[in-house]
Amino acid sequence: MLDQYQRIQAEASHLYERYVPGGISYLQSATDPAEWMEIYRFADEPQYRQSLAAINADAEIGRLWSAFQALLDPAYPSLVEEFRPREWNNDRPIDER
Repeated sequence: MLDQYQRIQAEASHLYERYVPGGISYLQSATDPAEWMEIYRFADEPQYRQSLAAINADAEIGRLWSAFQALLDPAYPSLVEEFRPREWNNDRPIDER
């Protein structure tokens, strides 16, 4: 199943590059390999909303979304999507504390 997820993720990443100007990061949980976090970077919430509308209208992304949902384990909680504004200096790298 992990191989299937990674294949879908790779295909989707190429498509998302059209819509996500700030880049995407994928993080896998160290304690649960089935748990992933995807971080998409946008300049602001309006750019996020505009990109989300374009993503939702893309038929190929819709196909990949359906394939992804077929892989989900019903024992895990549903997906959560939210916009969170940065609370740190935009010039500072993410890994700096």
